[in-house]
Amino acid sequence: MVHGTAMILESPSWVERRATELLGELSAESIAVYQFLSDRFAVEDPAQDWLFQFVYRSFYRLDSAGLSADFKERYFELMSIAKSAGTVDLREIARELGDFPNLKGQSSLQFSFATKMAATVCPHKPIYDTEVASIFGFQRPPPHKPFEVRLEMYLLFYSGLQKLYDQIIEEGAFKQVRAQFRSKFRNTEGYVSDHKALDFIFWAAGRYKRRQAEVFHNFAAE
Repeated sequence: MVHGTAMILESPSWVERRATELLGELSAESIAVYQFLSDRFAVEDPAQDWLFQFVYRSFYRLDSAGLSADFKERYFELMSIAKSAGTVDLREIARELGDFPNLKGQSSLQFSFATKMAATVCPHKPIYDTEVASIFGFQRPPPHKPFEVRLEMYLLFYSGLQKLYDQIIEEGAFKQVRAQFRSKFRNTEGYVSDHKALDFIFWAAGRYKRRQAEVFHNFAAE
């Protein structure tokens, strides 16, 4: 098993061409909720702040994933520990959370939620979810594979995603869609980092792509 290696991801150039359409997938409400969470996280202990936890669980759909109360309690405890440390070890977080069976009694690898924690603690970290992954053609590792094999596959993709985000920002790429994001959601520079803006943009692109595919499928089925 190779550690410290990243997948090489190609920039989805079509995102620039569809900037207006895909940004239509984002609402001012989602940006405002993200601001609330960022501000609240900065001044409160996430392990003890029930309002933060309630809004966070709703925003990131933690309550819709079939996870136990023990999982959620430990999740915010780990977030508090990571906040104090100023960093998140994704591998160890995913392993520890994997010790908590879901509501079906099954062991699960909750990598997306681990990255959401990482991005909360360190705003320059990207978030992994299926919408973002679909833009780069990455498919969820088969569930029959061992936990550690699946985790390594996720980490390789995530490392590639981090490097791509860093490269885009360093080179000033995706200027049009990033400028349109800032124009649509004004005065967000103070709490939506350049990395987080890319998170929003690529999530919106994945959602837009999926919805277009659904429209095409429904049209073809008629």
